[in-house]
Amino acid sequence: MKKIPLSNSDKFVLVDDDKFDYLNQWRWQLVRGYAKRCRKLPKKKYTTITLSREVVSARPGQKVIYRDSDTLNCTKDNLIIGTQRNVTQHSRGKKNNRTKIKGVRKAGKKFSATIKINGKSNYIGTFETKEAAALAYDQRSIKEFGVFAKTNN
Repeated sequence: MKKIPLSNSDKFVLVDDDKFDYLNQWRWQLVRGYAKRCRKLPKKKYTTITLSREVVSARPGQKVIYRDSDTLNCTKDNLIIGTQRNVTQHSRGKKNNRTKIKGVRKAGKKFSATIKINGKSNYIGTFETKEAAALAYDQRSIKEFGVFAKTNN
């Protein structure tokens, strides 16, 4: 694993050794948390290339998902190609959730676990502790979404 420096920041991107020479030929910048570069097109137009898409050779319409949610870890083991639905499945819980745990909410003195599948909310169960509800959510998430699941761990 090697580091590629970002020209407008003191940060760097992690890439696999076999991709380093290829990717290091360009000047990469940190743009909204992602490593990007510009590519010139005909007629003085430009397009933006994201380093992670370059690593996995993502085609238009495909989404790149970071397993560990670190957008500067562009090693092949950390990147998955998916769809917009997969991105949603892999997303973190809402920040305004009182329990701060994805899929878990307070239900009286207990905790309720639910998961969204194909846009529909599915009830998992009610539990004595938020940890038990989180574990149930995680298990169901892995069952439903597999590699795209974003668990609470």
